[in-house]
Amino acid sequence: MSAYLRCRPGDLALVVNARNAENIGLMVRVVCRWPVGKPGWNYQCDICDWEVEALGQPILTRNLLGEPALTKTAPVVDSYLQPIRGQEVPTAEREVVTC
Repeated sequence: MSAYLRCRPGDLALVVNARNAENIGLMVRVVCRWPVGKPGWNYQCDICDWEVEALGQPILTRNLLGEPALTKTAPVVDSYLQPIRGQEVPTAEREVVTC
């Protein structure tokens, strides 16, 4: 996980990088921190920072069989997201919520 996280729970964010290029540009809501080692769709997501919820178009991922699947929630790396908010909150004041 990142030492400094740009997002925080409740943020709206734009997906700016993704394993599936179709997800770039999606608007999501950051739900909570993704626990280390919690299984993702078809992989251990030890590098994921957040669980996000798609706003509008669903997120394209893969199921346990490796087949394309659509979902409303998914684990995401913090650096793949650009938070959309007003004034930046100092790191010490950020709320840490784990899924």
